[in-house]
Amino acid sequence: MTVLRQKMIEDMQLRGLSERTQDAYVRAVRQLAAYCHKSPDQIDQEDLRQYFLYLKNVKRVSRSTQTIALCGIKFFYEHTLERPWHTLDLIRPSREKKLPVVLSVEEVGRILNCVHRQCYRVCLTSIYACGLRLLEGVRLQVKDIDSQRKMLHISQGKGGKDRYIPLPGACLKMLRRHWLTHRNRMWLFPALRKDWTTPQEASKPMNESGVQRAFSTAVRESGVHKKATVHTLRHSYATHLLEAGLNLRIIQGYLGHASPATTAIYTHLTSSTQAQSLNMIDDLVPGGGLGSDGQSWLPARRNFFLPVKALSKLFRAAFRRALQRTVLFTQVPSKVWRRDWVVHCKGVGNGQTALKYLAPYIHRVAISNRRLIAIAQGNAMDTSQVTFQYHTSDTGQLKRCTLSAEKFIHRFLQHILPRGFVKVRYYGFLGATLRSRLSALQQRLGKEIAPQQSAHTHPDTDGSEPQQKLLCPLCGQALLFQRSIHPLTCRSP
Repeated sequence: MTVLRQKMIEDMQLRGLSERTQDAYVRAVRQLAAYCHKSPDQIDQEDLRQYFLYLKNVKRVSRSTQTIALCGIKFFYEHTLERPWHTLDLIRPSREKKLPVVLSVEEVGRILNCVHRQCYRVCLTSIYACGLRLLEGVRLQVKDIDSQRKMLHISQGKGGKDRYIPLPGACLKMLRRHWLTHRNRMWLFPALRKDWTTPQEASKPMNESGVQRAFSTAVRESGVHKKATVHTLRHSYATHLLEAGLNLRIIQGYLGHASPATTAIYTHLTSSTQAQSLNMIDDLVPGGGLGSDGQSWLPARRNFFLPVKALSKLFRAAFRRALQRTVLFTQVPSKVWRRDWVVHCKGVGNGQTALKYLAPYIHRVAISNRRLIAIAQGNAMDTSQVTFQYHTSDTGQLKRCTLSAEKFIHRFLQHILPRGFVKVRYYGFLGATLRSRLSALQQRLGKEIAPQQSAHTHPDTDGSEPQQKLLCPLCGQALLFQRSIHPLTCRSP
């Protein structure tokens, strides 16, 4: 062993890297030296550039291989040789977002039935039943099994983390029967070597490469046409638990993931999620439809996104389900749910355009506390007064207005919606741009029209002209005035 290699290994040991990481880093530096035909301490930055271009353009290695090579070489030059080269900061393998291969329960059974050697079959079955990594399954020890609690203790897993995993009863019985075949006091899967007379004397676990070869052979024999590896059993374990309804946070603990985002990838792989998505896509985004003759197929337009009629039915059903959870559902006439609803569908990019459009129309409160200036309490509600600030709709100027307590409550209570409802805006003849049509409609209905007010008078202040008496359309006598409620002529606060 050369001096440089020994120094690099010692540096990695001081850094706390695992033995497998040390071997990978040393291998990366050795392959660099073999490509450049130089000692690693004589390689310059241009040699590094050419080597990584060779890996990317000629050998076309995977992203993980590039990353291991970069990390190993960077550790050697920055920590062992103390050369902070900027070329190493420039090299960055392109990021990939791949979904793992997942086997169905039936496919897992077919593959495991094709594993002929007992030690490999029991090991692979345990990996699937407990969601283990390859080395975690191969290096299982007798002391890791808690048969009373039916739990499996994973000691010093990836990242040096311990965790407990439920051990199925069938798997526990299988491990017991397998242990009786060798009775090794330490390992559940002891190594089989010629220099040991019996497996009971083995001091090391069996090699993981044998498990990998046995699994690859079983995949070919089973007829499963997927690029499955031993780690695929772990992905299948998590996906099957999620399909069974287990909480994602619990699955995260079983797998030993530090972040829930790592576990959340399995939500894209469940068959139930895919089936629901497929059904919804089939309903909403068909590639066309039948013609009027009921036989010919008419393809959809190229820029076609969603059929509004189908979307309106789904929205109506979702709205009804949500309303059924409130007391307001019984107040809605049944014919509402039999009519066709009008739903507008329009692409809004990443959603920021829609939020920017809707934001000015959403109000959480009728009036904020900071707009209240003074409250003068009287002996009765009609003598109490409230002074507040408001912005004029035309100039945006800040003004003050004083109303009686009764008018103040009447004005702002109409902006308070039941719990769970959010006001967006008024539609139809109640819209802000159609006030003239509302006045004409009121005239035709014989209703009282609010008098026009000057620009210096607030809509709710007094000072209007005496109202003209209204006559009853039946008897012709004057109607008795009780109360006048004028329509709002300004925007909501």
